[in-house]
Amino acid sequence: MTEALPLLNPTDFERLLQAADRSGHPYRDRALLHLFWHFGPSPRQVLALTMQDVNFLAGRVRWPRGGEQPLPPEVLAAMTSYISFERDAHCPRMFCGRRGRPMTAVQLDAFFRRMRALSGVPVTPRNLRMCALYRMLRANPVRAMAAVMGRRTR
Repeated sequence: MTEALPLLNPTDFERLLQAADRSGHPYRDRALLHLFWHFGPSPRQVLALTMQDVNFLAGRVRWPRGGEQPLPPEVLAAMTSYISFERDAHCPRMFCGRRGRPMTAVQLDAFFRRMRALSGVPVTPRNLRMCALYRMLRANPVRAMAAVMGRRTR
């Protein structure tokens, strides 16, 4: 039997954002948290993002193999702060790790371990994905099912 994932609430998310402010890369970490919280992407999708996938003027993100979605204002603000203050312009991916190289899965795992330690919130990419899906199901069940099945809604 698999263990049930804890659903995080907005208070937990605020604690995560406060923890990100105490990290070595606060802008990057806040942008990552906002993306995972609002969209529930897989780690692979986040690590594959490039600057060309985010249209800052239109406020939209194009996910690798996942379609295009509007960026909520708080996500757009977090992403804009990250690219303005921390992102290495020479990095080919959106999220950079050490020395301007693309962030790796190992570094993303370390990020989540750090967030758990700093915030006390049991955060993982998987439970953020479930939280995002749950919120999407409550707001718009048809669109949520289309997203899960990989189809566009009309």
